[in-house]
Amino acid sequence: MPETTTGWKTTDKSKDIELWCGTEGVKPQEGKNLAELSDGPNALSTIIEADTLSQDLKVEPGTKLHVKLWHAPRGLIDDWYQYKKDVRPQVFVTPKKGSAVSIPLTDTKETALLSSEKGASWHRYAGTYTVPRDVKSLRFELRPDRIGNLYDGVSVRVEPPAPTLATDAENFDAGAEAPYTSVVQVPEGTGFTDGVFSARLPAGTALVQGSVKVNGGAPSAAPVVKDGVFSVPVGSATKDVKVAYEVAVPKGHEGPLELRPSLDYQVSGIGALRVEGPAHVSKPAVSDVTVGGGADGKDGYRVKVFNKGPDTARTITLRATDAQGRTVEIPGTPPARLASGAGWETRIPSVSPKLSLAVQTTTVDRDPSNNTVELKRPAGDPGKPAEADLAVTLTADAAQPKPGSTLTYTVTLTNEGSATAEAVRLTAVLPEGFKAKAPQGAVDGKTGLSWNESNLAAGSTRTITLKGQVPDGLDKIRASVAATTQTLESDTGDNQAELSLDVNTGAGGDGTGSGGGGLADTGAGGLALMGLGGVGAVGAGAWALTVARRRTGSGTGV
Repeated sequence: MPETTTGWKTTDKSKDIELWCGTEGVKPQEGKNLAELSDGPNALSTIIEADTLSQDLKVEPGTKLHVKLWHAPRGLIDDWYQYKKDVRPQVFVTPKKGSAVSIPLTDTKETALLSSEKGASWHRYAGTYTVPRDVKSLRFELRPDRIGNLYDGVSVRVEPPAPTLATDAENFDAGAEAPYTSVVQVPEGTGFTDGVFSARLPAGTALVQGSVKVNGGAPSAAPVVKDGVFSVPVGSATKDVKVAYEVAVPKGHEGPLELRPSLDYQVSGIGALRVEGPAHVSKPAVSDVTVGGGADGKDGYRVKVFNKGPDTARTITLRATDAQGRTVEIPGTPPARLASGAGWETRIPSVSPKLSLAVQTTTVDRDPSNNTVELKRPAGDPGKPAEADLAVTLTADAAQPKPGSTLTYTVTLTNEGSATAEAVRLTAVLPEGFKAKAPQGAVDGKTGLSWNESNLAAGSTRTITLKGQVPDGLDKIRASVAATTQTLESDTGDNQAELSLDVNTGAGGDGTGSGGGGLADTGAGGLALMGLGGVGAVGAGAWALTVARRRTGSGTGV
């Protein structure tokens, strides 16, 4: 019983509880005593009335009570077998302001000797009850099922909050290995033992052997795969457990992949429990790699590879040939993975008047037409190629905003370069709980990031505002923005800005703050894609702003 439990109560008019302690050779299953409840008079007496045993419990709404008890039917005097088949324990709970509800009990098939003389046995029963919303106290009651019900070893335990499961994975490439990370989130102050993490693999896929790691350790040698489900022991835990693994996706696979995680575990005093996490659905990855650049003096070319697609581009190759069709060596190699909105630059030494470039990726490319480009060197000394030069500032309309007040962030983006910045992308990381009023065209980023191409002409400025409510419970709030473009850009030092504001929990004033610097380390939050209107000279195409929520704790960058 919970620690707040008081003594047993009874409805018997005498206020007596009938306890046995070895009477007639009957052995208590636990301790030295057992209780008998009767439902009406028996053959020897007419004074026995129906009686119950009850406890008043303090509970929390939504919690689950686990009931276990030993029960044996006692028939008329020495006939221990009467009612043996259909007499069962009766357990009811009655909320303080409600009607009695029976808790269904299951025979666990666990038995113990009741009496060697009578040849009868105890049977172990178990059941669960979920406390309704708004109920904080209830009566737990044992009732008899006709004459002669022996009870012992009654326990009521409150199930601690269950662990939750969260799974993360990028959209996948057919014919490649798709990495997954599942986190078993253990509520504070709780824990479990004998944990086993399992995941039902997406149809048609297979677990990559040697890929399973628990909490970043060495590859586990213990995963078991059976009927499309892989399982790995995670042991005991009082903190979050991270399970990383990879799934091989067959070539030519089309359609989404659905993975279902679960956890089997033990809780002391309750026994085996199981929790299932939400299904994780990933889609075939879609990229859009481009290549561009320009002559860089008389002996080289500046080249940039950029991913305009919504997903990471994997296994990128770049090939260059001169005017005579000869392969030109490229210093360095593109990264194995190029994230959405990311680019890679290099300088290719060559005196050829023309350089042909071709880029490819193993990820589905939504627009192969921009995978090639031909760069030419004009007559004479071309000097340096035209470049974009993005500069970002971030300000707010209050230096010390109050909790719950309206705060407006202003993002100013300027192209200080000599070339139009193409496929510009702004990423803003806002404080967690900042309830921004999304501009028209906002899209839930959890459904997959995508954005429209947008250009910013040389010398042009773009201003974007984000208005929202300051969250409660924080002493300081931080926001940051960063800009990228597929156009060549040597100076990226001012492509990002950060603003930190003290929250005025008492009397405070308003003002304007600004800041700059590196993009802060943030937790992956709910993403939203915002197509925005604005002012200034803008090239063809719609603007896009990706917004993420900043977690107050540590995390990985967005």
